[in-house]
Amino acid sequence: MNDKVKQWDKIKISFLEYFWSNSFFSAKNEENLPYLLKKCDVFHGFSELELFEVIQYVNIRNFSAGEEIFDSEDYGIGFYLILSGSVQLRRGGREEDSLVLYPKMYFGEKNLLLEKSKVGININAKEKCTLASILIPDLDNMIDKKPRVAVKFIKALSKISLQRLNAIENRINQGEENRFE
Repeated sequence: MNDKVKQWDKIKISFLEYFWSNSFFSAKNEENLPYLLKKCDVFHGFSELELFEVIQYVNIRNFSAGEEIFDSEDYGIGFYLILSGSVQLRRGGREEDSLVLYPKMYFGEKNLLLEKSKVGININAKEKCTLASILIPDLDNMIDKKPRVAVKFIKALSKISLQRLNAIENRINQGEENRFE
């Protein structure tokens, strides 16, 4: 098993704890995982029960400022949601070739869906951060034990990936149109 998989801690939350954290009386803040999942577009349309089932497959890990999360040559091992802090994605060493992601933003969906896919960019904690992840072995377990929820999750990731691909194709097509003007 990959060493990067071993470093993540599994979430342990009971059914009662989950629903209490979503209740009217609970704090709706960055520390509340169910609340954050609801705010992430990947989980838009998931019922409370489906979100509870997803959380059973979520892992949490804290990173120090500047800590490497992935090197561009690493193989991706999952989907990551930023819970707190920020993460910098960088291609090469230039600052202008970087993108910063903040809470409720995510990365790694391609690596979760494609087997043996390299990350292709360097990913570091820009500041102290906490990430939630669903790793490849977790998705495999979800498919076996909660196939309906796994399919919904995979469909959501696929839809977002295709929307991103469509946006890229549109930019390329606009560039081609401008080239002929």
